[in-house]
Amino acid sequence: MKMKTWCAAMATSVLFLGAAQAQSYIYKDLTPDTGGVARAINNKGQIVGSSYIAGVGVHATLWSVSTSTGLGSLGPNGSAARAINGNGQTVGYSMFPSSVLTATTWDTATGTAHALASGVASNAKAINTAGQIAGNTTAEDGSSTATIWSGNRTTYLATLGGNGAATGINDHGLVVGNTYLDGGELVHATVWNGKGVSELGTLGGAGSDAEAVNNNGRIVGASQRVDGSWQATLWNGDKITNLGAPGNDGGQAWAINNRDQVVGYTYGDTNINSRTWRATLWDGGRMIDLNNFLDSDSREAGWVLTQAYGINDNGAIVGEAINFLTSSRHAFMLSVSAVPEPTTYVSLLFGLACLAMVNGRRNWRREKKRA
Repeated sequence: MKMKTWCAAMATSVLFLGAAQAQSYIYKDLTPDTGGVARAINNKGQIVGSSYIAGVGVHATLWSVSTSTGLGSLGPNGSAARAINGNGQTVGYSMFPSSVLTATTWDTATGTAHALASGVASNAKAINTAGQIAGNTTAEDGSSTATIWSGNRTTYLATLGGNGAATGINDHGLVVGNTYLDGGELVHATVWNGKGVSELGTLGGAGSDAEAVNNNGRIVGASQRVDGSWQATLWNGDKITNLGAPGNDGGQAWAINNRDQVVGYTYGDTNINSRTWRATLWDGGRMIDLNNFLDSDSREAGWVLTQAYGINDNGAIVGEAINFLTSSRHAFMLSVSAVPEPTTYVSLLFGLACLAMVNGRRNWRREKKRA
C-alpha cells in the first residue's frame, strides 16, 4: 500500500478511535454525613442499601441521581435493603425486637412497604425483573428454609438435607443459595433449576458459598481449596473457576452482571483481617483492586474500599468503604468513566500527522502549478 493511501486510511480511522477505550471509575461517597453501606445498583443507576442515623439506627435507603431517600421500616428497630430490580422494586428486611428479621419489599414508585412473610422470621436477598424474590424463612426451632416469593405465592425449596437459604435469582427463574449442614458449620453452594436441587461443587475443599447468578446462568460466590482457604469462585455449567486473589490469599465474590463482570473482595492474609480487605473487580481474566480508583484526598484521609457488593450492566459498582483512622463505614459508588487507552493516543497522533502530511503535499502541488 502506498504511503499516501495508507495515511489517508489512518486519517479516516481517527474518526473511530473513540471506540478503543479502557474502563476507569469515578469515586463518590454516598453517605458523607451519616455512614452506611450500598448493596445493589440497577441499570437505571438506582442504588439501595442502608444508612446509619444517629439515635435512630440502621434504615433502608435508596440513592437516585443526587438524592437519598429513607425507605422506612415495618418494625421499630430499623431496616436494610439488599437488592433492587429494573422496575425499582426493592427487597430486604425490617428489624423487630430480639433481632427478629422480617422480609420486606418496598415499591419505590409509591413509597410503600410490605411484609413478605408473617409469623416467622424471614429475610429477602434478591429480586429479578419479574418481581420474584429469593430469601429464606426461619421456623421457631431455628431451622431455615430457602424461600421464593412470587406475587401472593410462597414456595419453600428443598435442600441437600440441612438448613437452606436462597441468595440469588435470575430472570429465567434459576435460583442459587446455600445448604447448611452440621449445625451450620459446613456450607454447600446450591442451585435450584426448577426441576430439582443440586450442589455446585468446590475447588477441592469442603465448603462452598453461592451468592448471585446472572441471566447467562453463571454463578459466583466462594469455595474452599484443599488448604482450607476461601477463594472467589465462578461456576459456569460444570466448570469451576478460581477467580484469583493476591498470592495464596483468599476472597469472596458477591455479584455478577450480564457482561460477566464480577465484584467482591480479596484479602491479604489467612486471618481475613479487615485491614487487608480490598474491594475487587474481576473482568475478562483481570483482577483489579478498586482502590486504584480512589482519589488521593480520600486515601490520605484514611479511606479504603473494602467491599464491592453490586455491579450493574453498565459497569457501575457499589459497596462499602472503611476509614481505619476513624472506624467510620460509608457507602460508595464507582461510576464508569471511559478514557482512551495509551495506544489510542499514539494512533490518534500518528493519524493526525499523516493527515497533515497528505494536506501538505496537496498544498505543495497547488503552489507548484501556480508557479
